[in-house]
Amino acid sequence: MSENIKIRKVLVDYVDKARRIPRVRSFFWLLRCTDALNKYASMEVGKKGSNRTGIAVLQLLLAHPNGVSQQAIAKQTGRTKQAITVAIDNLEKKGHVIRSSDNNDRRANVVRLTLDGVNFLREVFPHTVAMSNEALASLNDTEVDQLLSIVKKLTKNMWQKIESLSSKNG
Repeated sequence: MSENIKIRKVLVDYVDKARRIPRVRSFFWLLRCTDALNKYASMEVGKKGSNRTGIAVLQLLLAHPNGVSQQAIAKQTGRTKQAITVAIDNLEKKGHVIRSSDNNDRRANVVRLTLDGVNFLREVFPHTVAMSNEALASLNDTEVDQLLSIVKKLTKNMWQKIESLSSKNG
């Protein structure tokens, strides 16, 4: 038996054993679920002429009438600074946001929601509610409550891990 075949067999055995571990199996199913939810949400939001990052930015700005820095938007949405810059460029072209220099730091930009942006969110939000209902239609109310509790717990844990890794890496 060649060395390559031996290594492959060891790896296949390792993966097979790992798949039997409930936490590992659950983790990979969560990744698959996330991929499916992302694809579904992107397709649905695309029908309204937007994208998920743009909607995330608008929703965040809705809660901050005095505006938010682009860096804070990136951090709070979990998107890269580059993705936020592109999203804000597109939202600005559509008239949904305005970007201006921060009075306290000329190097930073503050982004604010416009009335057009508010009206766009008002138009899109019912679609988002319908999309959410459709995505979770296979769950009963108790399961939805349990899912929410679990997802919040997982999300908090993952952001703590990300913050820890970010502070170690610079």
